[in-house]
Amino acid sequence: MEEPTAPFDENVPGFPRCMRCRYRLTGPIEQCVTCAYRALTRPDLNACGTCDQALQPGERCGNRLCRDARRRQFTRVHAIGLKDRGSPLGQTIHRYKYRARTGWSLIFARLVLGWLEQTMDPADIDLIVASPTYTGPPEFRAAHTEPVIDSAAVQDTRGIWAVRSATAAGDRCDWAAATVCRRVAHCQAGICRPAGSGTAGSRA
Repeated sequence: MEEPTAPFDENVPGFPRCMRCRYRLTGPIEQCVTCAYRALTRPDLNACGTCDQALQPGERCGNRLCRDARRRQFTRVHAIGLKDRGSPLGQTIHRYKYRARTGWSLIFARLVLGWLEQTMDPADIDLIVASPTYTGPPEFRAAHTEPVIDSAAVQDTRGIWAVRSATAAGDRCDWAAATVCRRVAHCQAGICRPAGSGTAGSRA
């Protein structure tokens, strides 16, 4: 993400102390993006071109999906390289996913929208959906990707991005055969369906 140029109110706690910020509930998007940008650790020049994890010069990424494009059903995963353990983003994602700090969905949604505005052309985007959270055993964790996209759909007040709210559409991932959906190649709408439902599912 490029350094934001929008006006910024410096009188804020700073990322990741967002829960104490007066802009927490209302934004605007530009304020949150600039604040987070100042705290995020960005990949260096030797990072993997697929997952952004830091590498030594000449080193090959150890992630099997990065090495095998035939198995990989996505182009890039930017977040992996940004959420090193101990980093502000890594700690925040852990709180959100595993400690039910659900208020972060508002903030993460603004960061998603800010990233889209900086890097993508709306004309090139047909549909944005959440990668359904696996909620089965052994962890039985709550959904975390869906609330972020739901919030992004609400906060995209100008209707620039084709963000589909999974909650509003009544979509739910309840395919519990594995922690990683293996039906990506048969995606119909970016939403998982239970086996036998007549609709092939995927992780989008």
